[in-house]
Amino acid sequence: MIVNDSIQSLIDNYNSLRELVEISNSTISNELSSASYHLGALSIIIATVGIFLGVYVTILFNKIRKIREEVDCNLEKASNMNEQIKEIDTKIHSNLSGLYSQLREEETLCLLNRLVEEPCDICNLQTNLASRFIDESKYDLFKKAFDNLKKYHREEDDYDSYLRSFYVLFFQHFFCQSVLDDEFRDGIFNYLPHCIDCAFKQDIIKSTQDLCRALSVDAVSFDRERYLKKYLVALNVSKFKKQVELKNIFENQIKSITLLPNAIELASKEGIKIDLFNNIDDIAKNK
Repeated sequence: MIVNDSIQSLIDNYNSLRELVEISNSTISNELSSASYHLGALSIIIATVGIFLGVYVTILFNKIRKIREEVDCNLEKASNMNEQIKEIDTKIHSNLSGLYSQLREEETLCLLNRLVEEPCDICNLQTNLASRFIDESKYDLFKKAFDNLKKYHREEDDYDSYLRSFYVLFFQHFFCQSVLDDEFRDGIFNYLPHCIDCAFKQDIIKSTQDLCRALSVDAVSFDRERYLKKYLVALNVSKFKKQVELKNIFENQIKSITLLPNAIELASKEGIKIDLFNNIDDIAKNK
């Protein structure tokens, strides 16, 4: 009986211990499951934070790289500007006249572009343009301004005055090209007396040289003798009718031997004696 009680007691203790172990295992299992869940959630949170942090770092890196590129670019520009400043400084101190010529050339270009936009402004710009050297390469630009005057401003009250101002500048700066331009030649020769009257000594010398250069071009489409005669007749009633330099230019710079004597002869047939030349035969002999 005592033995049975002992066995029963052991069995009860065993059952109790097993229940305790099962409860412990269940508790541990639940704890492990909970810990695994929390670890998973924490991993997701950490991964999400990592992604956002990576995106933020990438954006920040790109911004920093862009800022650095801009800084490098600005440094390069500053370096180039510094070189330009040094170059300008060198020009100012070593070649002031050359720098002034470049600035004046740019100013001339601006004035001509202004005339293209508003050709009637020639009344304000004529004196400025007449007092400077204008390269022959600007002929097309100046003629474009003149064409705009004829196209858009024919009804202006001062239209003829504008024409005169343009022709004076063509005569002074672009006479060779004007003589060779079939569309333009007759117009400027119609205003030739006015152009010559507005010229100074150096202007008339240059324009006469330009005329001789144009008359020496081979195979021109116009009657050279007739236009040379017109020029001589216009000179003959001007303040330059006895200018010896002009006589020398005509005699030395016209290629054709017969052109000058023939032009003087044409004037003579019209009853006009060219004061600049006394003896046509002497001209031919000098050739």
